[in-house]
Amino acid sequence: MTSPHRRDREQLIGVLVPASLSDRPGPCPAPMPALPVPRPPSDLSEDEVLIGVAGPDRSGRVTERALLRALGWSLGHRIGIHAHGEMLVIGSAVAGSMRRPGA
Repeated sequence: MTSPHRRDREQLIGVLVPASLSDRPGPCPAPMPALPVPRPPSDLSEDEVLIGVAGPDRSGRVTERALLRALGWSLGHRIGIHAHGEMLVIGSAVAGSMRRPGA
C-alpha cells in the first residue's frame, strides 16, 4: 500500500496523458465492398433453380413472397439454410430448425 506521504508527491506526467478526443473529428466509416453477382449453382439445370432477391425488413425477416408461392411453401413450412459459395441456399427440410414465417 502506498504511504500517504508518497501519494502527495505523485503527479500526472503530461506526455503520458492522452489528449482529449472531444476536439477530434469522428472516424470516417470504411467503404462497404461490392457484393458479388448471385449466380445459380453450376451443378443444377435452369429448371431446378428458382432465384429470388430480397432484403431484411425492420424486424430482420427476409421474405420473397413470389418465390415462396412458386415453391408451394405454406406458413410454418420447415426450411433449412445452407451456405453455397457466396450465397445462402434456402431449401425445404423435414427436420429443418426454421419455419416459413407468416405475413
